[in-house]
Amino acid sequence: MNDAVHTETLNGYRIEIHYDVDPSNPRDFDALGCQLVMSHGRRALPNDANIDFDAFSSWYAIAEELRANHDALFVIPIYGYEHTHIAFCVGTTRGLVDMQWDGGIAGLGYVTPENWETTQGTPWTGSEEQLLRARELIVSDVADYEAYINGWCYGYIVTDLRDGEEVDSCWDYLGNYEYALQEARNTVRYAVDNAEPKCNGDLDRVAGVIVHEHGACPVHAEVGVS
Repeated sequence: MNDAVHTETLNGYRIEIHYDVDPSNPRDFDALGCQLVMSHGRRALPNDANIDFDAFSSWYAIAEELRANHDALFVIPIYGYEHTHIAFCVGTTRGLVDMQWDGGIAGLGYVTPENWETTQGTPWTGSEEQLLRARELIVSDVADYEAYINGWCYGYIVTDLRDGEEVDSCWDYLGNYEYALQEARNTVRYAVDNAEPKCNGDLDRVAGVIVHEHGACPVHAEVGVS
């Protein structure tokens, strides 16, 4: 692959960060922090409650429906802005520009007892601390979905420069590529600590022997022809 967005060499290994061209939809994950009900004229956004938007006069009415019939413990609006990409903010328009022309309310995020139990494992009491945590769950899920629909998805490839062998790769990193890069560096450190010795010689195809011209070989004790 030659489309790396970042390349570096660490301890004899090459790390490449690439765009993930076939990322997993984070809304398909098992442990979701929240449910999303969103609408867009040109995009298919999540509608986890299968709301018929034509049946409601406002987002406020939809929020009441979620509380009454979809086990919503906590509901908060999600605002969106679209220009070169689409951006979301949970509970506020702060950070979004030109809301008058290119933005507005994009939907609602809500936390159900199942979301809470799956991610927190504690009884829901509705305390101020839990309400703040519920908002954080929605913010996190929305950020992941924003990265997904905008193509901000990455993966890494780690190659051993001694022989060009790919030793590891991993994909589905959402957001910026810094987390993928950190994971790749951890992979290199583990590989260095657990690496098996490799011959540093070259095969003489005529003589049928390995010639060592690069100093002592970690596999063959003798230097020279083996």
